[in-house]
Amino acid sequence: MLATLLAVSLYPVLRTIWLAFRNTSLETQGDKFTGLANVHRLASDAMFWKAWRQTLEFTAVTTIAEITNRFISPSATTADLGNQLPTVDLTTSSATCQRK
Repeated sequence: MLATLLAVSLYPVLRTIWLAFRNTSLETQGDKFTGLANVHRLASDAMFWKAWRQTLEFTAVTTIAEITNRFISPSATTADLGNQLPTVDLTTSSATCQRK
C-alpha cells in the first residue's frame, strides 16, 4: 500500500522535474535537454506571473472565507445532530449513532 501511494504521488513530481529541463514533442517523438531554458522562459513570461498571482489571491480569499464561515456558523454541532453523537465499537469495527 505504501509503495503504491509513493508511486502514485512521487512519479508525477519526478516526471515534472525531468520535463522542466527537456524539450519534448509528442508529434515528432523528439526529446532534447534544454537545461534552464524552460525555467528562464517561464520566469520571463508575464502571463505566468499573472496566473500565479491570481492563484495566490484565490487561495487566500477562499481560505479566509472558509475559516471565517466555520467560526460564524459551525454546521456540525451537537444541536444539529439532535444530540446524536457517533460512537465506535472497536470489538466489531462498526460505527453507530446513539442518543444520549
